[in-house]
Amino acid sequence: MRVYECAIIGGGIAGLQAAIQLGRYRHSVVVVDAGDGRSTLCRGYHNLLGWPDGVSGEALRRAGREQALRYGVAFVDGFAVAARREAAGGANGRSTGAEKGAAEAGLRTEGSGGTAEAGLLTKGSGGTAEAGPRTEGSGGTAEAGLLMEGSGGTVEAGPRTEGSGGTVEAGPRTEGSGGTAEKGVRTAGEGAATGAEPRAAGSGGTAEAGGEGLFVVTLEGGAEIRALRLLIATGVKDRIPDWPELRPCLGITAFICPDCDGWETSGRRTLVLGAGDAGASLALELAPWTRDIVYVNHELKALDPAVAVQLREAGIPMVETPVRRLLADDGRLHGVLLEDGALLEAERAFLGFGGNEVRSSLAAMLGARLSSNRHIEVDPRTKLTSVPHVWAAGDVTAHSEQTAIAMGDGLQAAIWIHKSLTLREPLPAAPRR
Repeated sequence: MRVYECAIIGGGIAGLQAAIQLGRYRHSVVVVDAGDGRSTLCRGYHNLLGWPDGVSGEALRRAGREQALRYGVAFVDGFAVAARREAAGGANGRSTGAEKGAAEAGLRTEGSGGTAEAGLLTKGSGGTAEAGPRTEGSGGTAEAGLLMEGSGGTVEAGPRTEGSGGTVEAGPRTEGSGGTAEKGVRTAGEGAATGAEPRAAGSGGTAEAGGEGLFVVTLEGGAEIRALRLLIATGVKDRIPDWPELRPCLGITAFICPDCDGWETSGRRTLVLGAGDAGASLALELAPWTRDIVYVNHELKALDPAVAVQLREAGIPMVETPVRRLLADDGRLHGVLLEDGALLEAERAFLGFGGNEVRSSLAAMLGARLSSNRHIEVDPRTKLTSVPHVWAAGDVTAHSEQTAIAMGDGLQAAIWIHKSLTLREPLPAAPRR
């Protein structure tokens, strides 16, 4: 079975930025994208450099995926349900040259056609995959490995990447002008066969495989992905009501993060729809931008007496009646209809329900250290967790939960993942307690 150099779990902002950087290093990378993160919901980020009129999460995701595909990054649409580490020495296989084909019993990832019989078919011009993934290229069949961009050739049981030639038997090969690495893969060129492990990009020469083991990520449905390095960029899932009118408004007239979008309430009547102290605290945070705020305690949760006093002192009225539905059209909020039939008009709304899900379960399965609120703890410089060869980036870690920071996290993690694959030296990790 195909072994990637890095598997990225999460196809949001952090994961995509990491994929682009690792692809530019010519590493073999797969991104597992569940397609349900925060970036799929937001129709407008307004605090990003270069986007004064805002940019949607979908636009960023689409551009990021297209950019990563240029560098041979593979994408699998699915949800990762488990992760484990296993000893080195997984299944091997082979791939043949350029042909059309089909895959029957595996995962199909983004591409222009073809089927997969036992693996992943990724973007390309065709090709048959019987037991492994195929990424963007000029064609080719992969039965148990990955054929990446190039002119053809045969892959026995590992990835083939762009380069000038050479043979790899069983270990990682650094990028160069040729040569052999025992137990790795060769760079793409005029032909030659490969052996069994992915290569690491570098300055040339030979690298021998170590006994590091690898990570196995299981997806819903039972498919598995194997990689030498793992980046967890699974984010946070906000707890918000399933009001049909809400989603089109997110990032336009309804918001979640005051640091990101408090400005959008400037001088406008704003409703804070929430639960208990979480919603009340959010209403207080918005006071610098607007004094026309009404807090709707939708879930009727009791407030801490001190917080209730703060609301009164700030002149923020609280309504303790649930919302029946939002009043909006084409992303423009007009107000809410309450369960008692009352109508509250407003131009903007913020959501503050608390209880968001930090998606750190995969890290916990691998033994990574989590903070008390279940964010993954990482080294601030490398983004490495307390588990060797496992990184985390984006909102799933402890930071300000900003798009620009998530992007930086992904880039920073990718740099150190690259170093770990090429330098083979210990890196600073999050401390264990």
